[in-house]
Amino acid sequence: MPDSMVALVGCKDYAEDKVDAAIQRGIDLLGGIRPLVKSGETIVLKPNVLIGSDPSRCVTTHPAVLKSVGKLFQAAGVTVLFGDSPAVGGCDFNLRRAGLRQVGDEAGFIVADFDHGREVSHPQALLAKKITLANAVLDADGVISL
Repeated sequence: MPDSMVALVGCKDYAEDKVDAAIQRGIDLLGGIRPLVKSGETIVLKPNVLIGSDPSRCVTTHPAVLKSVGKLFQAAGVTVLFGDSPAVGGCDFNLRRAGLRQVGDEAGFIVADFDHGREVSHPQALLAKKITLANAVLDADGVISL
């Protein structure tokens, strides 16, 4: 299995310019955006939306992070979708409560289908030979976990 690369960049608050700079620095440390995506791809950004919660409570991915990462991918010619399978309730309801839906709509991102899925088989698996995966994941070229 290839080694995974990780970049950690501090950011003292969620001011848009600071978040943009921190996200750009992290992408640069990973070798830039081109090794991650290609123009024309459809990528799902998966913020953590455990339950829709006000961003100040630090339960979900902050909307500023979604916006910043999404803008970078859009600039690389990628179609950006976003969403998650929250613990309680539907995707759209929780995205709205967390302030992510508003940011995504303003930026031109598309809400991904995490409310419906398809069964996928893996006969060689030790336990779960069949699982249901979200349509968003199955229909995209890639998924970026935020």
